[in-house]
Amino acid sequence: MATLATVAFSSCRSAQTWTGSISCWVNRVQKYHTTQPTCVGSKWRKANALTPNYTACGPLTDLPDFTYKDGSPAPPGPNKVKKFLKHRAFAERIIELTGQIDHAVERHERLAKEKEEKEARILQRKLKPKTVDINKSKVKL
Repeated sequence: MATLATVAFSSCRSAQTWTGSISCWVNRVQKYHTTQPTCVGSKWRKANALTPNYTACGPLTDLPDFTYKDGSPAPPGPNKVKKFLKHRAFAERIIELTGQIDHAVERHERLAKEKEEKEARILQRKLKPKTVDINKSKVKL
């Protein structure tokens, strides 16, 4: 089994790594990349309202790999199954969140109505006439 040894040369300030199995020198500085990988033509695809990655959707990824002569459907591939499960999870999450939003809207309406009713009851108890109506009194003149 080859061992990994780090050797620093006096003529070079950066350390270099040597692997015995490959028998070559690899500069550590070359392993760091400063640019982000992008797909070819991604700016054009974004400008034309397409996905940045051309393999994300389309006939090559959405259609089956083969068909039978009798016309029966081909079994879905593993990536198609993953895509289907991912879309199903998105749909379930959307249904869950819309249900929570509907519940929150109904609760807000109910609480606003209860608050108005409570204020109406308080005002109804507070506002009483200070004089006695003569027509309603039992004393006859």
